[in-house]
Amino acid sequence: MYDVVVRVLIVCSLLGVASFTAVASPARRKPAGAAAAAKTVGIEDFEHYANDQELAKIWYRPPHGGGAVQTLDVKEHASGKYGLRFAYSTSKEEGKQYAAICRVSKWDLSGTNAARFWLKPDGSGRKLMFQFNIANEQGKNIHDLWDFEYFPKKGDSAPRLVTVPYAALVHDVKYADSPNTSPVFRPEAVIEVALYIGSRKDEPGDGVYYFDDFAGVQVR
Repeated sequence: MYDVVVRVLIVCSLLGVASFTAVASPARRKPAGAAAAAKTVGIEDFEHYANDQELAKIWYRPPHGGGAVQTLDVKEHASGKYGLRFAYSTSKEEGKQYAAICRVSKWDLSGTNAARFWLKPDGSGRKLMFQFNIANEQGKNIHDLWDFEYFPKKGDSAPRLVTVPYAALVHDVKYADSPNTSPVFRPEAVIEVALYIGSRKDEPGDGVYYFDDFAGVQVR
């Protein structure tokens, strides 16, 4: 058992660097180093899907990126019966250096100041990018993206909680459909969550990352 605290920075796009706190600990146990949450708003716990086909429709693979197969997993998860198994394949081909899956919905994360999720990497050391997309003031999707990059160490496959302060998100405006993006992150306006594995700097190949219990939290 061990706790690791790392400093660094990070949807459906890729780039940016922020600061976050990642805590590694044994599976299915609350990490000793995890900050207590005064408020929690659920984003995804993977308990309500009937099968893998239903999951893949909701957590869909976008038309860009490398290979991705998203399924429910009954062994590697933080709580409940299921977690997400994200099997990916990357290559050196342009646009295939990463694999991505996304979920579109609406979440009001008012009263929270960080995102938190359970992660079990595969030891490859490939970059994970977590991304939020927020709607504009009129509630429309203009691809106002906010990124967080996390770099597990090579050889490290221990499960951990990753806590991402909203203040650590990097505003990625290069894919925006409008110049009227928000100058600040608006937790009440989240409309999409995306996961990216791999980058140009990573060794290409196949692997599996596991996820569970995405939430917005208020931490002190």
